[in-house]
Amino acid sequence: MQWLEQHFEEETQVGALRAVPTFAEYSVEELRLVDALTLELNMPPRRVLAETGSRANQVLFLVGGFALVMRDSHIVGTLGPGACIGGHEVLADRPHETTVTADGPVVVRVATERAFLSLVEGIPRLARQVAPRIAGDTGCDETRRDSQ
Repeated sequence: MQWLEQHFEEETQVGALRAVPTFAEYSVEELRLVDALTLELNMPPRRVLAETGSRANQVLFLVGGFALVMRDSHIVGTLGPGACIGGHEVLADRPHETTVTADGPVVVRVATERAFLSLVEGIPRLARQVAPRIAGDTGCDETRRDSQ
């Protein structure tokens, strides 16, 4: 019975990951790898998820909610589900270029730097998904929410 409960929980988590735009086209094996190498956390409103100039030692995948991207105290973008925060910085070995703050409660999947590099090794297209930022695009990998 314990095996069945564990299997059901794993399949539920894999299904939940498939709902995140970043992972929507991933295979079951790739989703299991994401599940194994990341931790889901709930973050409160106004939590700083990344800070300008700080070293990127983790990568966050925004699963639910929205985050504000700020540069020089000005909002320059809004991130939504599917956004990857810190991935391009880890791959390029450079500090965060912007500050990202939760705009309300958010759910994130967090990977340590080492776990993210393992994800990229196991799922090479993940690197391509964050590569435009490495190439010099200063825009956000963002999902804008509708104006309210």
